[in-house]
Amino acid sequence: MSFWLGGNLQDISEVVWLAESWKIALGILLGTLALIQLYRTRRGGEKLGLELGMWSILAIALMVLNAEPQFISEIDSDIDGKLIFLVDSSASMQVEEGGQSRFKRAKEVVNTLSSELGGVTEVFYFDQDVHSKEPESLGEQTDILKALEWVQDRNLGQELRGIVLISDGIDRAGLQNLFASKSSAATLPELPGPLTIVQIGSADKIFDESVVSVQSGGFAFQRTPFQLTASVQGRPASSINVQLLKNNKTEENKTVR
Repeated sequence: MSFWLGGNLQDISEVVWLAESWKIALGILLGTLALIQLYRTRRGGEKLGLELGMWSILAIALMVLNAEPQFISEIDSDIDGKLIFLVDSSASMQVEEGGQSRFKRAKEVVNTLSSELGGVTEVFYFDQDVHSKEPESLGEQTDILKALEWVQDRNLGQELRGIVLISDGIDRAGLQNLFASKSSAATLPELPGPLTIVQIGSADKIFDESVVSVQSGGFAFQRTPFQLTASVQGRPASSINVQLLKNNKTEENKTVR
């Protein structure tokens, strides 16, 4: 049966009267006195019963409205909380393993877990700060403690389905200092949900391909050859590609060991 306040009568599990008790009692008293006075003044008149009945219905309706009834409907349903991903966006995540950077691998993990777990998910990136969007360039530092404290502050009073932290685990900031501190006041933040940590990257020794130093003369003349000596490093007994650029254009390309 359709109910004029919305919904069905069978969905209403409780009726709550919002008005204060003295207001409800006063409304009942005034309504009763009004009906008694009507009966006294119209007593003996024609159609008294009909008129008194109609006024009684009106009085009861006014008393009910004065009591401010609220109809409460309870529906049981399972609602999953929000799932938050924290992705390390520090410079160490640029390291490539198997032809793929750690950062790209971390994003693949986010996509896989999001599709499998479903529900409401949010992705944030952290280095020395926390970012709501993927940063254009990777940061200088990994501050895991700051990221966890940020989640705690941002979700006060909420219950999260979980927090998934994806990192290569190289923390050089607050978390490292926290464990190094012997103070009893040093505590981890109380998170609003279970924390799951996903490690990206292997524990093997890493050899960075980098330019160690570049040596040149103190000055050079236009259209006159001059010499640059570059010292580079990489994995032992392997070859790396070295480029000399001028105005972002390749001048020379060489493979060295």
